[in-house]
Amino acid sequence: MDLDTAIRQMPKSEMHLHFEGAFRWSTVRELHPDGRGMPATPPWTGRPFAGWDGFTQVFRDFLKPVTGTPAWIERHAFEALEDLALQNVRVVELLVSHRFHAWRGLSEQEVWEAVVRGRDRARAAYGIEAPLFLGVSRDQLPADAERVFETIAAFAHPAGWLRGIDLQSDERARANREFTGLYAKAAALGLKLRAHAGELGGPENVRDAVELCGVRHISHGTRAAEDPQVVAGLARGGVWLHLCPSSNRLLGVSPSLASHPLRAFLSAGVRCTVNADDPLLFGTDTTSEFRLLATRMGFAPAEIAALAKNGFLASLLPPAEIDRACREIDAAFAGIPSPP
Repeated sequence: MDLDTAIRQMPKSEMHLHFEGAFRWSTVRELHPDGRGMPATPPWTGRPFAGWDGFTQVFRDFLKPVTGTPAWIERHAFEALEDLALQNVRVVELLVSHRFHAWRGLSEQEVWEAVVRGRDRARAAYGIEAPLFLGVSRDQLPADAERVFETIAAFAHPAGWLRGIDLQSDERARANREFTGLYAKAAALGLKLRAHAGELGGPENVRDAVELCGVRHISHGTRAAEDPQVVAGLARGGVWLHLCPSSNRLLGVSPSLASHPLRAFLSAGVRCTVNADDPLLFGTDTTSEFRLLATRMGFAPAEIAALAKNGFLASLLPPAEIDRACREIDAAFAGIPSPP
């Protein structure tokens, strides 16, 4: 077996994937009012975005018009997970931004019920596990974020739907330190705590997420590399960084794949995973991100296998399923020599 085949066939995880950025382009074209005039491939593919505004404009212009009904939300959830399952992704921590889907008048519960129906259909068809995480936008006041969290937790936590939270969107709007109350409420329910940090914000936001909010899973964390003390703290604390190389390059967080700090983090003892973030927007998928490790970032087969196993070790899967996936990854890479 060659390296590309091993990457394609090995079990995979997704620890940083936004539901709204994982819609199928073919479905967008089908449902969008202007879909007949859209090209066969997304018009932004392969080009760096014109800053954060250019990135979010895609959501406003192309994706928001194709959601907002229970049937459409359920369909998107099923298709996103089907696309992952066909890559042998076994588990994905799916970030759900409920407000994005509620613009036609749906309640928070109606949005979540639709996502759960699509998620459960995909699990029944493919066996893929998708614990759901509340994506909390930091463009709202912290007190408002807490009220929304309480509303959703009241129905989603007893049902077993809500497994964690992740503070997301533009870090420059509000720092993680402003949301300590939100994280205290989530921790009290035993939820997994994640936060976007070190993407558009600097290393101090990574430090605050860990030290003030109790977070042990950082979505991105790329710019933590700018402060060796923060990096050392991440290593000491066993904090996970869920990195997304293509996303970082196309949003200008990292100038190039060659200069991405993934290897530096690993060398410093920081635990890292590799993920797709928003596959539709970045023209990638989970398999492609692992291929980039080999073709553009200089990682040896054994290093790629270790990163694949990290994704399972960071997940909410039971230990027996984690062990099984790691054994299958070892089997997929058996006999592939690392270069001298």
